[in-house]
Amino acid sequence: MAKLQSTEIVGVANRPATICSNTMCLWFDTTNSRATVSYCGYAPGVLSVGGALATARYGLGGAGTQNEGLAFGGNGNVTCTEEYNGTSWSAGGSLITGRRQSSGAGIQNEGLAFGGIAGFTVSCTEEYTKTFTIVDCIL
Repeated sequence: MAKLQSTEIVGVANRPATICSNTMCLWFDTTNSRATVSYCGYAPGVLSVGGALATARYGLGGAGTQNEGLAFGGNGNVTCTEEYNGTSWSAGGSLITGRRQSSGAGIQNEGLAFGGIAGFTVSCTEEYTKTFTIVDCIL
């Protein structure tokens, strides 16, 4: 069981009495009336801001790490993929099956995109190695 050490109490908008360590924050979510734990590695208000996505969208999937990330798909069942290098986003290889609300796993050069909605629920799985390749897809 993790123990909260080196704590401090900080005030954050909509998160009164937040208690933070260097790896997690405990706070009371006043909107949903429940205690919440955030594992972030940073105290609130200390996160840095990276570059903006080239294509604004919601409902996208993602994978990767802080300095080698992927964002793919999104609203409108788009096939857009963008790669993140820790500072900015650039175009990557397109999804074969455009969709939104998909999930992702892996790292930037060995990623997966799976599931999602393309007007209906899909079970497509695609591998990413700078381009997407269909592993399996039942529409």
